[in-house]
Amino acid sequence: MSSKNKKMKILNKSTALKLVLAALTVTALAYAATNYGIVTSSYSIINEWGTCKRVTNNANKNLFIPTRTQNEWYIFLNKAPLSVLISSCTSSAPIGLSASRGNSQIALTWSAPASDGGAVITNYRIYRSTLSGSETLLTTIGNVLSYADLGLVNGQAYYYKVSAVNSGGESPLSNEASATPCNPGAIVSYGSWSACSASCGGGTRTRTNVNQCGSAVIETDSNCNSQCCPINGGWSGWSSWSTCSASCGGGTQTRTRTCNNPSPSCGGASCSGPNSETNSCNTQSCCDPNVIVSCGEWDACSSPTCGTGRKNRICYNACGNALEDSDPCEGSNGYPGQPCYDIYGSPCTGPGRYYKDENCACTVLLCF
Repeated sequence: MSSKNKKMKILNKSTALKLVLAALTVTALAYAATNYGIVTSSYSIINEWGTCKRVTNNANKNLFIPTRTQNEWYIFLNKAPLSVLISSCTSSAPIGLSASRGNSQIALTWSAPASDGGAVITNYRIYRSTLSGSETLLTTIGNVLSYADLGLVNGQAYYYKVSAVNSGGESPLSNEASATPCNPGAIVSYGSWSACSASCGGGTRTRTNVNQCGSAVIETDSNCNSQCCPINGGWSGWSSWSTCSASCGGGTQTRTRTCNNPSPSCGGASCSGPNSETNSCNTQSCCDPNVIVSCGEWDACSSPTCGTGRKNRICYNACGNALEDSDPCEGSNGYPGQPCYDIYGSPCTGPGRYYKDENCACTVLLCF
């Protein structure tokens, strides 16, 4: 065979091969356009077979990507043209991570990433450490924007970061947030008490303490100076006088009062002064009323010249009582029938005696 013929044969084979490739390309074009689409000169997010990728086409021509089977998709990812840049379609980092402390716990909150990278976020990963910048994976949670980290040590600082997870993989870590759990009921320092509102009988006072969280805690004592207040005693009124101890000759009687108005208590002073008084009574002497101890002068006789009458005087008995005493009396001239006396003063009592007449007159000179 001449060299010319050989060349023609080679050209024919080359042409045939090109035709076959063209047919395959047309088939691929039809399949790619039908099964996924065409990646233009920019980029596309492709989420197939559980794997999301960002495919950037830098070839300035259409790029057809086979995804009919998982194997075709993986082959493309592993043997993509150099002009094609393949990267994971992960989301951006979660936004605004914050940590709030509690008693042996910390509450984390954040916002979803600004971009999900083209694939739905399915999970978040929580990273934690007790040293800043050295967080390690703590747990993976669902598509929620908060997490409570429980069972922590109060007083220990904890540092956190969060990432988002989608089918393209894990996002960059969020900002770092930290908090130190604390017990608000645990007092770490005590303030000084204020003055009690009462000096006795119970009052109130306050002081400002600081708890483990650094917050001021007002403490109130409602029973300061609880000792009772002193009450000074006061006298009751006097009782009635008792019966005299003697009916005469001088006796005594008493009366009393009690220190119960009010009674002294809680160290209060007792009543001053005596609680009883004594008084003299029935001081009159004991006496016999029938014994006369003194009498006054007689008054004039009720018949001053002739006849009999009565005369009176005042006497006093041994009891000091005044008594009236009365005796008979005769006038200065005697009384009728009284013997007469002669001029010599001799009574005329013999035979032929003379007696005073009704006017108490005697007419005899000598008695014989």
